[in-house]
Parts: sequence; structure tokens; C-alpha cells
Amino acid sequence: MEFSVNTFNALEGKMLAVSETVSKLVNCAKMENVTLDMLKHRSVTKDILAGIVLQMVAVIEESKTVLKSAVAKSDEQKSEILDNQRTLIQTQQELIQCKTDKLDLVQKTVETEIKTFSEVVKMNSAGNSMSTEKLKNVVRSAITDSDRSKNFLIFGANEEMTCEEMEFDEKALVNDVFGLLNLTEKPAIEKIRRVGEKKSDSKGRPIKVTLR
Repeated sequence: MEFSVNTFNALEGKMLAVSETVSKLVNCAKMENVTLDMLKHRSVTKDILAGIVLQMVAVIEESKTVLKSAVAKSDEQKSEILDNQRTLIQTQQELIQCKTDKLDLVQKTVETEIKTFSEVVKMNSAGNSMSTEKLKNVVRSAITDSDRSKNFLIFGANEEMTCEEMEFDEKALVNDVFGLLNLTEKPAIEKIRRVGEKKSDSKGRPIKVTLR
């Protein structure tokens, strides 16, 4: 018999039934008050006692089976909890690694193909605050002429994740890229989105950033 709420309730009912039988037999309201002298009363025959003993033995044997099943289920649940904790820790580590890898890739692309952000800041003698003109020296201007001054593209951030069922936060990536400049003023972001048609190859679409 496997442990469950129903089997536990059924077993409890059988125990109560045996207790009530003994209580009524010796005319005692509480089992803890039953004495040996009460059970030796002439009205309590050996046959009656033998029947009560058999009922108690059956309940005890059934209790042993249910308790063993309960222990096995408890161990199984503990094992599942530990497995889930290990999976959660591994997932968190993979998510952190994925974010780190994407940031490193974007930083490498900026440094090798466009110019490092630090060099652009040094070339700008007007001060250390972030402006649209500085961003245009670092990344390619975006799409239309009418809003070109408020937009830029970031290349090199792959869309395909090596971690299953994870979404990369492009906004966090853009903020991390801004953080590489170590500037006292950071531009306000209005919108971040991928541009272009998504392809099956490993190259990610550019990230278009619109400033306010």
C-alpha cells in the first residue's frame, strides 16, 4: 500500500475503530486510562481479546507498509528538489555566460571594425558628455535621413542563444556598451529593436537604438 492522503486517513480510521472497541468493552472513555485490571474483567473473554489483538496486528502491519512508502516518497522528493536546485544554478550560470559572451562580441566588433569608444571620447575635445555626434563616430547611422541624428546601430550581437529557452535583454546590452565609455552622462533611450529580416545563419541582425 503506497502512502497517500487517502491511505493515511483510512489507516487512521482503522486505529480509531480498534480504540473505540476497547473503550466500549471496558467502559472507559479514553484509551490511555485503560488498565490491566479492566482487561481481566470476567466480561472480557479470551476470544474477545484475541479478536482485538488480531485487529491491532493488522493495523500495525499496514502502518509499516504505509510508513515505508512515505519514507521512499520523501527521499524521492528530496532528490527532485536537489536536482531542481542544481538545474537552477546551472541555468543562472549559463544565462550570465551568454550575456557575457554577447557583450564581449559587441565590444570586440566595435574595437576592431569601427573604433574603440575610448578613442572617440579622447578625440572629442568638447567635453566628456555623451552626444549623438559621438555615437555617430562609433556606429553606423541608421536608415532614414530625417531621424538619423537620433539613431545608431550596434553590430555583432548574435540572436541565436546557446542556452535553451533564454532571452537576451538588448536593453541591458546597450547600457553595458554605454558603460564602456565611463562617461558622467548617459543618453536617454527611447526604443531598442532588431532591424532587418531574421536569417537562418548565425549572424545576428543589427540592434537599432533610438535616442530621445
